[in-house]
Amino acid sequence: MPLPVNRRVSDSLTGHIRGMIQMHDCAAQVRGLVASRCGLTFLNRQSTRGDGACHLCVDATGRTLLVANYGSGSVAALPIGADGSLGEPSDFFQHEGRSVDAERQEGPHAHSITLDGANRHALVADLGLDQILLYELDAVYGSNRGHDSIVTFAINPGDGTLTYVGNEPSRGKTAQNFVIDPSGELLLVANLDSDTVVPFRRRRGESRRCAPVRTRSSRR
Repeated sequence: MPLPVNRRVSDSLTGHIRGMIQMHDCAAQVRGLVASRCGLTFLNRQSTRGDGACHLCVDATGRTLLVANYGSGSVAALPIGADGSLGEPSDFFQHEGRSVDAERQEGPHAHSITLDGANRHALVADLGLDQILLYELDAVYGSNRGHDSIVTFAINPGDGTLTYVGNEPSRGKTAQNFVIDPSGELLLVANLDSDTVVPFRRRRGESRRCAPVRTRSSRR
């Protein structure tokens, strides 16, 4: 059965249209569509990792799609390929908290995303929290399992190109995965073969490299 398209965003830079789909099992997805004189051609679909996706926003470079998940109160960023197809979420933020209305604000409900003119910040309005949360679009991270480190690249807000900033040892063996915490201040790195999770503080300004956070070992 065809799925209903709830919202569309047209990207004038690439001529692609991205439709948002509500799945019956409450797992939201977005799909890439390419426009032509003959109509629309399906490219692919990706999960938004949340519930009740309600708003789409393409950044000024045309390389990143931002999605607000109303039901679960979260935000996801998906890379856009040269052909308009969508990659798996590169960033994901889960909002936490509530506000005064017990019926409508029992939890977070992200419902819109607006980019500033410089394409450096994303402002996310959350009805459930009564807040506007600010996210910086200034850096990309990657895990290197070969020499166990986290690499940082700065994002050029004009064209989306990446500039190498530096590497930081992961303080463990086989940096398998990482995630940015809901506050946006910490990057948590999971080292597979050493069975450890190491927090790093995200730096701002010219030096965007992650700095390790001192923690007390739980091992005895």
